Amino acid sequence: MFKLNNIKKGIASVLALLTTATCLSAGSVAFAEDLVAINETIFPDKNFRTVISEVYDKDSNGYLSTAEIERVKVMTPGAYLNENETIASLSGIEKFYNLEKLYCASLGLKELDVSKNTKLTSLTCMGNGLTSLTVGSLAELTWLNCSNNNLTSLDVTNCPALQTLQASVNSISSIDLSKNTQLASLYVFQNNIAKLDLSKNTNLAEIICNSNHIAELDLSGNTLLENTSTENVGDQWIELSASVKDNNVVIPCSFADSSRIASTTLDTVKQTDDGEERILAYSNGMFVANELMDISGKLTTANQEAKDGFTYKYNTGNPNCDLMTVNAVVSRNLYQVNFYLDESKSVRIDYKLVESGKSATAPAVPDAPTCKKFVSWSEDFSNITSDKDIYIVWADNHHMVKNINDETGDVDIKCTKCNQKTLHFNFMEAYNSAKGDSNYNANADLNGDGYVNAKDYAIILKY
Repeated sequence: MFKLNNIKKGIASVLALLTTATCLSAGSVAFAEDLVAINETIFPDKNFRTVISEVYDKDSNGYLSTAEIERVKVMTPGAYLNENETIASLSGIEKFYNLEKLYCASLGLKELDVSKNTKLTSLTCMGNGLTSLTVGSLAELTWLNCSNNNLTSLDVTNCPALQTLQASVNSISSIDLSKNTQLASLYVFQNNIAKLDLSKNTNLAEIICNSNHIAELDLSGNTLLENTSTENVGDQWIELSASVKDNNVVIPCSFADSSRIASTTLDTVKQTDDGEERILAYSNGMFVANELMDISGKLTTANQEAKDGFTYKYNTGNPNCDLMTVNAVVSRNLYQVNFYLDESKSVRIDYKLVESGKSATAPAVPDAPTCKKFVSWSEDFSNITSDKDIYIVWADNHHMVKNINDETGDVDIKCTKCNQKTLHFNFMEAYNSAKGDSNYNANADLNGDGYVNAKDYAIILKY
C-alpha cells in the first residue's frame, strides 16, 4: 500500500510538472506573438531602427508590445535624425497597423510600401528620390504628397477617399484617377503625363498640371474649378513629326475635339475691313506650315535650347479656365531650299521643300537683269541633306559701242543699254605696255592678261 501510494504520489507529481511545463510553454508562445523584435531583420535600416528603439520602445526592452504599437497613430521619423542623417528604408513600418499619419519627407528613401498600413489617412513622402511607391488599398487615405521624387508610375485606384494628391516633379507617364471621385485638389505639374482624364473627378476644385505632355485637356465636367490660369494648365510639351505635301510642311496630330484649338503660331492673319481675320493652320487632322522657317528654332526650352516647332492654344471647355498652351516640338526629315535672284539674297524667287536625300526642282529662271545673262545656279541641289540658300550666277552681257579717234588714239567704249559701262583711254599711249609699266592702262587691257597689245585692239574692233 505504501508503495502504491508512493507510486500514485510520484505519478501525480510528474503530471503536475508536465501540466506546468505545458502552461509555461503555451504562455511563452502567446507572449512571444505579442512582441515585435527591434532587430535588423524587421527594421533593416539602422537609423530607422534607432528611431523605433528610442522613441517607440517605451520600456526599452528591445521589443514592441501590442500596446506600444497600437499607441502609434502619427509617425515623423525625420524629426529624430541628426543633421545629415538619412533613412534609406522604412521596412518594418507595416508593423504599425494603427498608423494614420506618416510624414517621411526628405529622408533619402528609394522605395516605400505602405500597403499594410490600412488605416493611413495622410502620407507625405516628398523629396526622397523615390523610384517606387506602393500604397495598395488604403480606403481611408485622403491626403498623399509624393512630389519631388523619381516616380515613373503611381497607382491610387484603390484609394477611393483620396481628396488631395500632390505628385508634381516626378517622371510619371500616366495616371488613372477614375476611381478617385472625391478628389478635390490635384498637383501633377512637371511630369511626363500624356493624357489626363478627369471626367470622373467632378469634385475637383483645384488643378495644377502644367509642364507635362498633354495635347488636349477636357475640364468641361469639372464645374467647381475657379480661376484656373494658363500657368496652371499650360506649358505642355509634345512631340510631332513633319512631312511634305504640296510643298507645305504638314504635321499630323489627332484630337478628340479639334474644334477646341483656339489658335496657333502658324496661323495666317489677314487685315480686312472688319478687322483681323485669322485663318487657323489646322485642318483634316494636321497642322500646316507654309515653309520650314515658320517652325525653325521657334521654341525655347527651360534650358534655353532652341527647338523646331510651334505653339497652339487649346480650350479646355471650362469657362473658369484659361486657354492651355501647348508647345509642339517638330522633328523633320526634310529640308528647305531657297532660290534667290542673285548673291545678295535680297529677292527670293521661290522655295522647295525636299525630303532628305532627294533633289530639289529649280524654278524657272526669270528674265535677266539689264546687261546680264544667266550662267548657273550657285551650287548643286541634288541629294539635299541640309537647308540651302541658292542664288543665280549672272555674267555681264553689255551691248558695247566704240568710238576711236585715229589721230589721237583716244578710245571711248560704252554700253547702249545701261549707260553704266563706259571706258575711256588712249590706246596709243598704252600700246605694248605691261602691268606695272608707267604707261599701262587697265581699261585698255580688255582681255585682262596684263598686257596691252594687238589682242586688245582686236577686241575693240569687235564692238
